[in-house]
Amino acid sequence: YLATTKSIVDNNFSRLTFINPNFYSEYSTTFYKHSFKALLGFQSELYKKRYSEVARDGIIIPTLPVLDLTSGLDPSGNPVAPFIKGNKDKWSTNGYFGRLNYNYDGRYLAELNLRYDGTSRFRSDNRWNLFPSVSIGWNIARESFWTGLEKYISTLKVRGSYGVLGNQNTSNLYPT
Repeated sequence: YLATTKSIVDNNFSRLTFINPNFYSEYSTTFYKHSFKALLGFQSELYKKRYSEVARDGIIIPTLPVLDLTSGLDPSGNPVAPFIKGNKDKWSTNGYFGRLNYNYDGRYLAELNLRYDGTSRFRSDNRWNLFPSVSIGWNIARESFWTGLEKYISTLKVRGSYGVLGNQNTSNLYPT
């Protein structure tokens, strides 16, 4: 039995998995007016996507639109090839990071960060890189000359920093 108008069954399936564990540990200590804090950690991402689609013309029983009950024919009785499509994407990253903080009496501040990151999206000879950053700061509101002004401005910090960041966002998953 052929339907008098075009009839298609279209099934598609997609599955997306994203796993992002983060593990880190922190330690801090203070003696006299010196405070130190250290942090070490690991972070990872795993992304998997799978997609498939199939369509076939010629629904035989209109109340049962399933692939097994299609003829593969258009309304004129001509064979029509089924439409089949699918793809699979996958990428992952791993990163190790550390941070050291120092502050003297809440006035003078310093921070050093290091990240060592790798991504599956680049060739093995260019997959891993080190990304450092450093910053220094001064909390002016903790200086003796600020006495009396803290009721109006309780915190005023000047901070300068420099760092290098990585980026795996490209126009396609594997640019090479």
